[in-house]
Amino acid sequence: MNLSFERSFHQIAAAANATIVICALLVYDWNPLIDVAGQFLIDPDVAAKSDIIYLLGGDYLARAPLAASLLKRGFAPMIVIAREPGPLTDATVALLTAMGVPRGDVTEILVGRGVTSTADEARALHVYVSAHPVKDVLVVTSMLHSRRAGMATRRALWGTGVRVRVVCVGEAVYESKEQGQAKLEWTKLIYYFFTFWG
Repeated sequence: MNLSFERSFHQIAAAANATIVICALLVYDWNPLIDVAGQFLIDPDVAAKSDIIYLLGGDYLARAPLAASLLKRGFAPMIVIAREPGPLTDATVALLTAMGVPRGDVTEILVGRGVTSTADEARALHVYVSAHPVKDVLVVTSMLHSRRAGMATRRALWGTGVRVRVVCVGEAVYESKEQGQAKLEWTKLIYYFFTFWG
């Protein structure tokens, strides 16, 4: 067996085994691990001047105000949103304009029938940056979603030279009341780690 292949195989096997152990401990509510694992999900960057603010869907009532604030403070000249099926994108745009964001500063991306996951949003961002002169992106999301959002968007933009910074709503501190959400997010993070490559 090729040595490098054997090493890669053992690394993947070790990661898979560790994943199984972590999942089992999370399922059985081992609280010390859940608290550490919850904090691990939180991985924000410091906001810096960028070409666009990429507002992820989901909790738009919390995320849209942060995107609007970043725009008004001059971190980027425009907000980009990947259109979802249904009314959520329109509601997000309406909220942004109600907070004083000019409609012309909000751009929508429509890919296929719309995005339905973080993976879809990461791919839609790749489509956008491939057609526009973008070198720096501020991704706006929620704290527990930050590690997975960062991983997905960076993998989708691998090789483009685009720098991704993830900025989040709220304090970068895990709270035990978020335990159920953290478990779900860990399941998704593990799935993305092994399956999503852009």
